[in-house]
Amino acid sequence: MTQLLTEAIRIANTLSEEDQNAIALTLLQVIRDRQSLTQTKTQVPDPEILNYMEQQAEIFNQKKPELLNQYLGKYILFENGKIIDADNNESALAQRTIAKNGLKPMFIKKVVDEEPKLSIRGFKPFPRTIL
Repeated sequence: MTQLLTEAIRIANTLSEEDQNAIALTLLQVIRDRQSLTQTKTQVPDPEILNYMEQQAEIFNQKKPELLNQYLGKYILFENGKIIDADNNESALAQRTIAKNGLKPMFIKKVVDEEPKLSIRGFKPFPRTIL
């Protein structure tokens, strides 16, 4: 590696300053690109928010039989066992809540009899035919 770098510097010294700058900028971009590929920037949820959401989900599940009577099919803004607001439209409920309280964690859930089953569908690729 050292020999390669020494040779690259020797060759670069024979070039014009403009070409040296272009090469330096290209190398910097390659290094940045390589670093961004090796450094995954995954956002980790705030543990406090995760804990809050888990608590709200637990309380929601305990109160669900009561909620079914009045809120079946509706989205509810739920906090500590209390319904703060409800709407048929999740987006409208979220927008109204943000307008009223600002952007903060909120537990919004649709009240349904049975949670939908998660299904993951795949596909089989078509067989390749060579003509």
